Amino acid sequence: MEWQWMQDMEEDPGSYLGAAGLTVRYREHYGHEPVDVRKGRKQTKQQLTGYKHAFMSQGKRRHLSNFRIQPPPTSSTQSLVMVAISLAVLLACLPYFTQATNGNGSQIYEFPLKATNVLATVPPSSVFNYTSIFLPESVSLAAAKTTPFHVYHPDFHAIVGPNPRLTVVWSNDEYAAAHEAPVYHQRSNALFFAANAGAPLGRSGLDQSNVVWRMDIGEATSLVANAKLNAEGDYVGGNVTLEAVPNTDHQLENVNGGTNYRGQLVFMTEGRGDSFPSGITVVNPVKPYNATVILNNFFGRQFSSLNDVAYHRKSGDLFFTDPTYGFVSLLYNIIRRKVA
Repeated sequence: MEWQWMQDMEEDPGSYLGAAGLTVRYREHYGHEPVDVRKGRKQTKQQLTGYKHAFMSQGKRRHLSNFRIQPPPTSSTQSLVMVAISLAVLLACLPYFTQATNGNGSQIYEFPLKATNVLATVPPSSVFNYTSIFLPESVSLAAAKTTPFHVYHPDFHAIVGPNPRLTVVWSNDEYAAAHEAPVYHQRSNALFFAANAGAPLGRSGLDQSNVVWRMDIGEATSLVANAKLNAEGDYVGGNVTLEAVPNTDHQLENVNGGTNYRGQLVFMTEGRGDSFPSGITVVNPVKPYNATVILNNFFGRQFSSLNDVAYHRKSGDLFFTDPTYGFVSLLYNIIRRKVA
């Protein structure tokens, strides 16, 4: 027998474990009566022997750390039943696995990563660089475009599912509306993003900021359901309605990066010339989308052009970059204007 321990039981609202509940039974060291540990009490020095079932307790997850559950003994009949069920599940899933790997209507491509680790010939950067597209020898560019989900590790299947499909729900060749700072807000089921910052294709620059847009995922889902395959091999569902987030007080001047910070939207702004410096802005994800600048300088100096941001959940810190990209882009616009 192994001694198992249960420590630090806690509740995490909003999280889930399984679909129908976790029931852990155990027998105390000196008794045989099963005890339900869902009460939230700390238990120590108990020998775990019982059963584990899927469990969801009203949107709360019980973290039972540092323990192992010993399965009950099974008879030969039970073992045969379990084998039969396993075979049935495998046969049911086989068509999905086959479709995901043989390219028969699937948009998944299993990238042979190990096979490309060492190449017979590696061209110099003057020949193969950031403008080049790398593909294994057995894959054409046309085939790669029809399989946009490139899988480099088997665990990626757990994220995209057996047969994912990429569908266009908004497009405009003359306006890059969806170019920067994608942030998903779960409660409102909405996706926020920004147009190309500081560039003509984003209708932004020194004289005008880009726009932060809000897209309703529910509406986009309805477009996906009715999507059709076009001549180029893309599924197109039409254009979803985009709602502009107001920038009345210039808190969102040329947004470039974004993240979800404890239910709020945090955006990195490149700024716009000397009058509107680069900074960090927090936005309420629901109307009227109140915005507040929380940082716009580094000890009195303007930032170059804040770009990307990441939120560290454990520490609560924000990590962001401040490259010269946006500043150089605006400087180019100034030079181009003077030359013209």
